[in-house]
Amino acid sequence: MNLVNIIQQFGFGAQTTRVYDLAPVDGRQSFYGKAKIIVENGREALQSYSTVVAYRDAAGQLHRTWSGWSATTGRHLYAFAGIRKRDWDKMPVESL
Repeated sequence: MNLVNIIQQFGFGAQTTRVYDLAPVDGRQSFYGKAKIIVENGREALQSYSTVVAYRDAAGQLHRTWSGWSATTGRHLYAFAGIRKRDWDKMPVESL
């Protein structure tokens, strides 16, 4: 799925959406474009590879939108929200 489709699926309007690369917090130099933050109207979504895995609403509450887990996406989630697998597994999966 390309970024335009993800933005549309998430309910963002392409005209007012900002997209930027997520920066690692674990000493790595980069995620090499594999992790993006999509921002609009106070909401931030984490795109790991081609999947929106989580988002923060305008109140700052984290929502899980992907049922899976991988080591790399876990690093993306930790950089995005400081969340580890044990806490991720406790969160309900929501649809976008």
